[in-house]
Amino acid sequence: MSPVQSTDLLLINRTGVDYKAPLSQVKDGVLGSHVIQSATPPTLATHPDIVNGTIWVDTSQSPPVINVWDSTANGGAGGWEEMTGGAPKPVNPAPTDFAANPAFVSGTGTQADPFIITPSTVAAPGGTVQSAQQLTLTGQKEGAAINWVDNSVGVGNRFQQAGGAVPAGGTVNLRLSYLDTPNSTADQNYTGNLQLGTTYFKWVVTQQVIPALAANATTQIAGVTETGAALTATAGTATGGTAPITYATKWQVSADGATGWTDTGTTGLSYTIQAGDLNKYLRAVTTATDSTAPTAQTLELPSASSAKVTAPVAVTLGWNADTDVYTRDPAANRIIDVHARIRRCLLTNAGVATYLDADDSTKLAGDWLRLCETAELNTAYTGTFGAEVANLALRASAPAWAAGTYTKGQRVISGGSVWECIAASTTATPAAGTAAATLTGATAQVMVEIPRFSVWHETAAAGSYKQHTFHLTRGTKVGGGYAVHPSFIKPDGSYRDFIYVGAYQGTGTNGNGSASGVNNTVNMTRAACRTACSGRGAGWHQLGYWEYNALQWLLITEYQDMNSQRVLGNGSMTGNVYVVPTGLSNARGNRSANAHTAAGANTDYVSYRGVENFYGRAWQWLDGINLDTLAVYLCNNPAQWADDTASNYIASGSVPAGGGAYQRDVMSGIELLPSSVTGASDTTYTGDALWTGSGWRVAKAGGVAGRGGPVGALCLDLDGASSGASAGLSGRLCYAV
Repeated sequence: MSPVQSTDLLLINRTGVDYKAPLSQVKDGVLGSHVIQSATPPTLATHPDIVNGTIWVDTSQSPPVINVWDSTANGGAGGWEEMTGGAPKPVNPAPTDFAANPAFVSGTGTQADPFIITPSTVAAPGGTVQSAQQLTLTGQKEGAAINWVDNSVGVGNRFQQAGGAVPAGGTVNLRLSYLDTPNSTADQNYTGNLQLGTTYFKWVVTQQVIPALAANATTQIAGVTETGAALTATAGTATGGTAPITYATKWQVSADGATGWTDTGTTGLSYTIQAGDLNKYLRAVTTATDSTAPTAQTLELPSASSAKVTAPVAVTLGWNADTDVYTRDPAANRIIDVHARIRRCLLTNAGVATYLDADDSTKLAGDWLRLCETAELNTAYTGTFGAEVANLALRASAPAWAAGTYTKGQRVISGGSVWECIAASTTATPAAGTAAATLTGATAQVMVEIPRFSVWHETAAAGSYKQHTFHLTRGTKVGGGYAVHPSFIKPDGSYRDFIYVGAYQGTGTNGNGSASGVNNTVNMTRAACRTACSGRGAGWHQLGYWEYNALQWLLITEYQDMNSQRVLGNGSMTGNVYVVPTGLSNARGNRSANAHTAAGANTDYVSYRGVENFYGRAWQWLDGINLDTLAVYLCNNPAQWADDTASNYIASGSVPAGGGAYQRDVMSGIELLPSSVTGASDTTYTGDALWTGSGWRVAKAGGVAGRGGPVGALCLDLDGASSGASAGLSGRLCYAV
């Protein structure tokens, strides 16, 4: 409709014909139901012919005001709407037009008794808050303006409300809003007095001047960005707000490391990189939440993006069991990231680890731990280990140390060695530990921590035997032949990050300890050792087959040989002395070692990366393996270990009969169990012997002083009865949760 002039009235005929008439000629009833001119609002009682669209010229105003009848107004009762440039007049609600959820605290909505809004609190200067009540206004004209009136005094513009228009349907849902502007400089109560139409509201807001949360330290992440590897985070911290401040950390992934960050669903300070993260980027985000009431402040503290996630690289060994020929990598080129992270620690009964110095187990590590690289025997079988060989892959991702702040998991090169930060944060220069360690077992057991890894055992026919290719890589890799090593698989199918193997053959009652400077314990049954070790608490148990097998995999892939004595040393294989004080390897720490005399001595020992007498000195019970004559049954759940049964065990093939014969070949699969004992010797093929029996049998491993050549990492005696115990038979404590 065109604007109404002071002298003319443009009318729209309901038949669609427009016409204009002078106002002087518009009289009550002259134009029938089309136009009514009067100083008071016509009603259906005075003008029964009023219909939707009827025009009323209000002559009580100067100039006259044009109104149109809307039969849908006032809940369908009809009403006049002022025409101003074609738009309906603003809403003019009465208190009865309002409803609130939750209900108003009190009041009737009049000027003398306004509706009372639930009081609110705003913590920080410049903060904002909405009313607790949602207001519902009904029966309004679509498009009508909503014009609030702020009657507040001495509060600035804090309670000014946004306008708007009535949506389709005539119902308006809204909340009152408060904005602290200008920013308050002291705690204060502000009272808002607001009006809409003939309805009045009162709202008190307590403005606090609590400092906003601000970043104090950003979140940091560390670790190798390969699928299957674990990243660790150091949570960021915040200042300001109301104490106490709590922190929660989550992990996010992005395609480009800059945008599109989405939650992975993992929370906490560690994250295992998934296969789906390949070629993507990761970060940790710590959310700080203070204790401001009623509305806490929050602040996100994201870390920097990780490097692009890559696929892990594996260490590989090829061996032909027909020709006893190897395909080896030089020590400098072997991927030993898993091996270098094997480390001694003190482990409490609750599973809390404190690391020992890498080169001297009688000392606690400092903020840094040296990563031991591969060293090789200067003379096969009988020699000692020479200098470590600088590993190219291990050093490739480690920059030279420079002064600064480092966080857990970061690696550097300092003093010619690779170091890993084991503190949450440090500015210290990498150095050996100096504080004395207590190795007596009084408060913690001396254990060796082994990180999760995955393996793949390829086989192909080679004459009457097999060509083997062994692959080992860090973390979780499943598919393409790879599987997580069973020692890291929990009973529920999920993965554990570490397993812990006793640094020494079992000490204490029935071998339930791993302490230095005391005799290893012998002459107990497997069941007695099982009970004693598990009695230490949740997660504790005696050495299981799969944990021993994990050590076998690590040794043969690092030293690239199936004959452990040839590359790790003879150790204690002669002399018939089965019990000696533990801790002979302490001065070597996490480094492999060999001490051997031809006639045998109490000081003879072998150590593989901190696992003293991995083989030799005394046999070690292996749990989780039972044999029915030659048929092998394995179980990976210590809670289900039992003797002389296949219940809860998995059939795992059959071994050849052996009465001390040397093993020539091993089965396909992860187990590394013998498959042939034909044509081998103590210096060819595995160099380790096998004994078997009939009926239900149990297993012991490694060999014993006095056995000589048959001793080694693959040496197995599967001829023992579960009731057996002897002076040359020990155990070893383990922990896994």
